[in-house]
Amino acid sequence: KQYRTFTDLTLANTVSTILSIVAIGMAIVTEQPIWLIVVNAALFLITIILSYTAISVLKLVYPNRNLPSPSDKDYGKKLLAISDEGEKHVMLDGLFHTYQMMNI
Repeated sequence: KQYRTFTDLTLANTVSTILSIVAIGMAIVTEQPIWLIVVNAALFLITIILSYTAISVLKLVYPNRNLPSPSDKDYGKKLLAISDEGEKHVMLDGLFHTYQMMNI
């Protein structure tokens, strides 16, 4: 239940980050009032802060795993090193699909 709640909140945060970026872009392109752009930018900053908070909450979801600190310089490498084969497969498959989508 704890893992499911964490993943649901992470998904909601990802969607809200994307929507806030789109809202900022639309507000700038359609020349909306400056207060609307500022509000959208503030909401974007809140979603970024929540993303970093979610990474630190991950240690509470998996207390028995020795997860690296999110502020660590080699966070990605260390996280990949401690992941099992199934987790590596999911992460690398997602990265590959993201790479393919960005190239299109």
